[in-house]
Amino acid sequence: SSDLDTDGRLVDVVGAPGVGKSRLINEFTKDAADAGAGIVLARCEAHSITVAFRALSRLLRAMFGVDGLSDAEARTHTLAQYNDELTPDSGDARILFDAMGIADANAAKLQVGVDGRRRRLVAVTMLALRARTTRTVLILEDAQWIDEPSDDVLAELAAKLTATNSVMVTT
Repeated sequence: SSDLDTDGRLVDVVGAPGVGKSRLINEFTKDAADAGAGIVLARCEAHSITVAFRALSRLLRAMFGVDGLSDAEARTHTLAQYNDELTPDSGDARILFDAMGIADANAAKLQVGVDGRRRRLVAVTMLALRARTTRTVLILEDAQWIDEPSDDVLAELAAKLTATNSVMVTT
């Protein structure tokens, strides 16, 4: 549906290796893109399961389209997608930039606990999803390799997707 505010969904595609999960995802994303949805694709990898926020970082970097940009350009590009609802020096922006791996090295470190960081990352991601004018399809492949901090944030985000027009698909 086109402009519904509250029809977000979570879809988990489960199957043995070689059963066709990737092909199904490719067909789904092609159809969704043809229907005007923005596609965000990130993949978890076995070797990065111990790297905190690695899966979340990949998903956020893909969502904001910052790969290939300098850190400063990436921060500016990310903030522009918030329609002035996130300021560059706010705690939320700094937490987001840190999770994305684009933090300003000269900025003072925030003293935020794990629970506070998780809540703020969920809130700032929800704000970004709501700022989008089209449906967003978030795809996280090979979620069995997700790191625990990313899993915590994405599980909480998935629980709140019904308040957006976004779809999250995991394999």
